[in-house]
Amino acid sequence: MTLTAFLLILVSSFLHALWNYRGKKFSPSPAAFMVTSFLVFSVASPILVWRHDILSVITPETWLLLALSSVCQGIYYTGLGIGYQKGDMSIMYPLSRAMPVLLVPPMVAMAGTGAALSNQAIVGMMLVVAGGLLLPLSSFQRDAIKRYQKHIVFWAFLAALGTAGYSVIDDHAMSLIRQELDIPGKPYWVAIIYIILQMGGTGLSLFLLVSCWPAQRRQVKGLLQDNTRLLFSLLFKNGLFIALTYILALSAMAFVDNVSYVVALRQASIPIGVLMGVFWLHESAPAPKCCGVVLLVLGLVMISF
Repeated sequence: MTLTAFLLILVSSFLHALWNYRGKKFSPSPAAFMVTSFLVFSVASPILVWRHDILSVITPETWLLLALSSVCQGIYYTGLGIGYQKGDMSIMYPLSRAMPVLLVPPMVAMAGTGAALSNQAIVGMMLVVAGGLLLPLSSFQRDAIKRYQKHIVFWAFLAALGTAGYSVIDDHAMSLIRQELDIPGKPYWVAIIYIILQMGGTGLSLFLLVSCWPAQRRQVKGLLQDNTRLLFSLLFKNGLFIALTYILALSAMAFVDNVSYVVALRQASIPIGVLMGVFWLHESAPAPKCCGVVLLVLGLVMISF
């Protein structure tokens, strides 16, 4: 992994953890993520006119990949939002972030789009997953393990499946666009244009879901009815953070030979988030959480080098 990729992913991970830290009062849901996606797309869409040169090289194959990626994003936000509503964030977040580390490598191998992983990286990824599974536990006793409620595991897996899907698809789509533009060393504008289009597509995929979901439709009405302050918060405190976080991750994909490295290293947001919770929110730090952080950091170091 290059130093550029490492730094891009590290900054992206910090912003992701910061967004989750700041978003503790934000009630995530498919409806809220739909509104957020449309808000970001609306505000950023003039950039598409300015950089129409990038739009002009997007092939039908890439548009199809972008559509599939948007569906995967919708699946991710649905799993994440409902999971947060049904259980603790301290359980849902590590589970949904750790599972893609196991899901992406076999998906990449089946797609044939990445180089083989080193043995050291594979061990590092296993440590990252183990650390993520330990974080939510308050102790090593059997009763503590019951915190992994079945319904939480389902929604966490759904979110992880969406993450794995859009990660593999986006890596291939971004590669196709960079090839058409012949700018492999300057992927940042490609990432910006891609995320704007993806935000619009994600909003549309969630709109189709929300339209068939009465409870979510009511939430949309509540968000849109004379609630300018909330919409402003969704845009600037959540939407732009989400966009910037993933722009950095998309840019990093140009500097690695297997997207699995990006997905694994992005889990640096987990220990960063834990440290924010312990030092800023004065949350407890039981033995499993400390062990989990140690395993995560060790795994991330092995992946990076």
